[in-house]
Amino acid sequence: PYPPTMKHIFSLPGAALLAVTLASCGSEKEHPEWSDARCAMEERGQTWLARSRQALAEGHFDDARQAIDSLRRTCDLAFDARHEGILLMDSINIAHATAIMQKAADSLAAGVSTKAEADSLQQVIDENNQKCEFYTRKLRHDKERK
Repeated sequence: PYPPTMKHIFSLPGAALLAVTLASCGSEKEHPEWSDARCAMEERGQTWLARSRQALAEGHFDDARQAIDSLRRTCDLAFDARHEGILLMDSINIAHATAIMQKAADSLAAGVSTKAEADSLQQVIDENNQKCEFYTRKLRHDKERK
């Protein structure tokens, strides 16, 4: 789950990654106005986004967030990938809050022994519902800004 290092670049999978990166940044760039450095960082950014999406699909929210954080730290010129990362982070936050709400609702439905436990679980549900609403609005706003 880490970006390629020089050691990895010269391994067989690393060489394939390097070849794809160089080919996509060659003389027939998709975006000729981009520098080679930006093109390479956009490629690397897409790799981080794919890792984040995979972690999200598997329910590994912290790993998904870490991949986005790595994109932010290592791909400062990847403006498109970074924007996608913002949208993906909103989706990660929504999914995580939804999972927490579902777990609390399941616990509440299974029955609790005290009113204090029920109140605590309801508070968790309410707080995470507010998070879902906030990140849903933020996601809509972030999409409109593009």
